[in-house]
Amino acid sequence: SRASKSRKVQQDEQGLEEGVGRSALPYRFLRSRRGWWAVGAAGICWLATENSWRNPFILDDLSRVRNNPQLTSVSAFARSLLPSPREHPYQSRRNDPSRPLTSLSFLANLSLLGSAPWHFRLINVALHWCNFLLVRKLFHRLWKRDNGEGATDTRREDERRRWAIAVDFGCLLFLSSPLNIGTVTYIYARSELLSSFFGLCMLNLLFSHASRSRLSDLLLLLLLLVLYIFSLASKQTALVYPLVWTVLKATLRVGGREAAMKKKHVVLTASFAFISCLYLAARKQLLGALGDAEASRGVHPLARYLLSQPLVLLRYVFLLLLPVGLAIDHEVPPVLPSLNPHACASICIASSLGAIFLACFKHRHECGIAMASSVCLSWFLLLLAPSSSFVSTVDLMVERRVYLASAGLYVLLLFLLLFLSSKLSSPLPASSPPAIALPPSQLGQLAGMAATLTINVLVARRQNEIYKDPEQVWRSILVSYPDSVRAKHNLATHLLKEGAGGGGGGRKRREEEEAAAKKEASQLLAALLERNEEDDFALNNLGCLLSDPDNLKFDLYRPDEAKSLLLRALSLQPQHVSAHYNLALLYHRQAQTLQRRGGEEIGQEEEEALVAAEEEYERTRRLDPEHVLASNNLALSLMRRGRLSHASSLLAHALSLA
Repeated sequence: SRASKSRKVQQDEQGLEEGVGRSALPYRFLRSRRGWWAVGAAGICWLATENSWRNPFILDDLSRVRNNPQLTSVSAFARSLLPSPREHPYQSRRNDPSRPLTSLSFLANLSLLGSAPWHFRLINVALHWCNFLLVRKLFHRLWKRDNGEGATDTRREDERRRWAIAVDFGCLLFLSSPLNIGTVTYIYARSELLSSFFGLCMLNLLFSHASRSRLSDLLLLLLLLVLYIFSLASKQTALVYPLVWTVLKATLRVGGREAAMKKKHVVLTASFAFISCLYLAARKQLLGALGDAEASRGVHPLARYLLSQPLVLLRYVFLLLLPVGLAIDHEVPPVLPSLNPHACASICIASSLGAIFLACFKHRHECGIAMASSVCLSWFLLLLAPSSSFVSTVDLMVERRVYLASAGLYVLLLFLLLFLSSKLSSPLPASSPPAIALPPSQLGQLAGMAATLTINVLVARRQNEIYKDPEQVWRSILVSYPDSVRAKHNLATHLLKEGAGGGGGGRKRREEEEAAAKKEASQLLAALLERNEEDDFALNNLGCLLSDPDNLKFDLYRPDEAKSLLLRALSLQPQHVSAHYNLALLYHRQAQTLQRRGGEEIGQEEEEALVAAEEEYERTRRLDPEHVLASNNLALSLMRRGRLSHASSLLAHALSLA
């Protein structure tokens, strides 16, 4: 009949799935509103990240992913989860055993597709796309669950529509934000993306079934706990997701007041608390700390860390709204706990935020702005809490920490802008005839959003271009933070590798460029030592540079000075793997020089140099059993001294690791 045909056409236009055959689902999905959102989001992701897929590995991407010997096989990965990193605190290639699911995903990439960077970033982009869809669905669901008084009046319906538009536009900003795109293209930041994915799945499931008292409770509980465990296994900051659910539930009054519903929520809360306590106990036992377990030093005192975070929060907001000064590393100075302007400003910011949140929470069911502010501020502040509160870490500010929290800030910003726009715009006259065109206010909103998305994509692509050259990355950081210790270290390391033709950019410098690179590296390292005489990394790198005979033509071969630098580094950090290896290499080179002078017979000085080298090689292998070069060079030294059987076993071991 005509009525049934009309209903069928209406269902096709709305993308409803009622009465649809299985074979028509993909086609129906693509014609639905959700399908268009998914396709559009995929297009924005592609435009914002396409020029970064083949960028080289950088920073932790190199040591923790591509060159990580513990990601060469499943057995090596399994072994890396068992020993405590306290045994080898300076083995920078080591996996973070608190993120096994993230490391397992890297292992799958390496095993199936090799070490090309594009497929690592493609997985990150896919996760970011899924997170956009999940966070948009969750925020739409949050307002639907609001059951305060007056939910059917005109004002509340206007607020609902305003919230829906704010969620759509805010999530688009979350999707295209250059800060978040930087998180996506940084391969090692997959832990943030993967943890957010499982956490959003868990929160969506919690809020979608919050009002159902009968839903296969055991199956739901198991599924929620599995998602929570997966999220924790991706990154430890997932501990905050049950707290986010609890606070949002209290804010929205989700779940009714029935006894069965209360019992269900108590069981869920108790289960999450049990898993969290079990995880924290295991982390404390295996890693020795609840916070930044891999950092053996450099963790800020708690008072300085807490005082610094409100100012860091303002920096996050600034970078999210105006993406100028983005960097893979921020050298933010800590705020001293004393009467100084920074400490007073930090306390004022924290107090103001607390007062605003409490006021909004108190009046949340009386006005839409208060409700939106309560929900979005809870989201933003709670998701930042694990790394910006009572558990201090080495870095005061890291851009990827604000990845998922940024969605709440963007939605709140759009909600407030839409509210102001509705107050400033004059309503259309009642006698105005209906028109196909959108009202001017909506056209202005769409044009503004399109312009913002375009700017975000262009800024993200420009930022991606910087990461094509690792040297340019560290130089750009030094422009913003001239005293950045990490940037100077990494720039010096990159220049040394480039000068040696070892590969950062995969191109050989001419002799003049090589000399300039090594001299600049030596100046950077010397400047670091002037600032901190106990910087063992600078001592080791400068000792490595001065111990290489190939640098004689650059007037940078000073073996005696190199030996004193390496010994000083080891006196400060006896378990410094690289310093032990570089010192062994220095002794071994001295022995080879004596061999060229004395012929085939081993003299006493050569013997002593070989023995000293072997001792340092053995120490290197004890600290890092998978150090291939240490095993190989130790075998060569033993062969020179006639210990062929031991040397052959070491060579076989080195071949098995290569």
